[in-house]
Amino acid sequence: MALPDIWHYHPDSKVLLGPGQADPSPAEEDAWLIPAHATDIKPPAFTGTPPSFIDGAWTVAQTKAQIDDNIIAAPSTLFGGPSIREVFNGQ
Repeated sequence: MALPDIWHYHPDSKVLLGPGQADPSPAEEDAWLIPAHATDIKPPAFTGTPPSFIDGAWTVAQTKAQIDDNIIAAPSTLFGGPSIREVFNGQ
């Protein structure tokens, strides 16, 4: 059984942090656990400002916190992976 994709976002700014996978629920068959500050709604491809998850939907707009490209790239590239922007733009 394939694990469903989820996308994590910052708890305060709501800015996209990166992808992940939901865990199976130990209490219910065919149910998945999505952690706080994550969603199973795929964000749109983007260039420039990353999308934010606001009111149950992704939006590309001015965010509370401006995050530069180095910070966006850091979480996944620290371990040799692609930057978040590359992942979501299919590069």
